[in-house]
Amino acid sequence: MVNKDFFQALDELETEKKINKEQLIETLEAALTSAYKKEYKEARSAQVKLNPEKCTIKIYSYKTVVETVEDSDKEISLEDAKKIKASYKVGDIVSQEENTKDIGRIAAQTAKQVVVQKLKEMERQVALDELSEKEDELLTTVVKRIEQNVVYVQIAGSHTEGVMLESDQIPGEKFHVNDRVKVYV
Repeated sequence: MVNKDFFQALDELETEKKINKEQLIETLEAALTSAYKKEYKEARSAQVKLNPEKCTIKIYSYKTVVETVEDSDKEISLEDAKKIKASYKVGDIVSQEENTKDIGRIAAQTAKQVVVQKLKEMERQVALDELSEKEDELLTTVVKRIEQNVVYVQIAGSHTEGVMLESDQIPGEKFHVNDRVKVYV
């Protein structure tokens, strides 16, 4: 997927599902960082940065400048650091951009699962916020489906679906798909 398409999809999620784009970007950065670290067995210090303005996704790994390298995944020698930038000294942190194609299939799948879970949580929160604003109101809904005497309704003007259990219905009342029904929230 081209990065521009990726960020366009984030914009669409924000408008269609009313999900905060900044929160979603933070979640994606954490999930992709986790995926990258999983690929390298937590050995490297890394961070993923998403820049929606420039439509870029970059991975940076970090190493500490030391005299003698004991862990090559977390440390870099002063000599090698000076080849990158002459002003580095012992104790500095060297940041290097990594190749995004280095993330393996399993690590990417893990990132996807984290993102999907967070999306569901965000959608639930948006729905809860929407309904809490409409508490103690009479709303018009449309019956979307009926399953074993449980009626699922779409709340007008929102993406939220409501559930009318059998105990919430008037005995003997029959509903059909696309019926308009007034409900009390």
